[in-house]
Amino acid sequence: MPTTIINLRVKTVEEKAVTTQNNQLGNMIASSDDITEINGDPSLRGQHSGFYLRVRRPDFWLCEAGYILPGIPGTPFPNGGQLQTRGLLKLSSLVNTVAIIGGTDDYRRASGQVKIDGKNFELTIETP
Repeated sequence: MPTTIINLRVKTVEEKAVTTQNNQLGNMIASSDDITEINGDPSLRGQHSGFYLRVRRPDFWLCEAGYILPGIPGTPFPNGGQLQTRGLLKLSSLVNTVAIIGGTDDYRRASGQVKIDGKNFELTIETP
């Protein structure tokens, strides 16, 4: 399987926490981010949105996120599409990794992982 690495830089647009009480299972965070550059190119932009549900104390969260990505020249994804990801995050960790579970259009058969390091996301995408 060919592997493509795509680097994203994101900026949070909006974030909302839905809490029952501090540090409770079931607490939720929803967020919306703008992708401000792709592979170092600020003219390539997209969107990232997701939600995080606390599933284990003190700070393990189940994350489900979607990406809307434009066509990216020089990659197997010239027309763009959407990616879906899911995984467990430990919010106190500096770096987390989640799975790519599928997508649409150019990404319809994608798998792989996303390494999240603050506002920097590294997508390692495998395609058949």
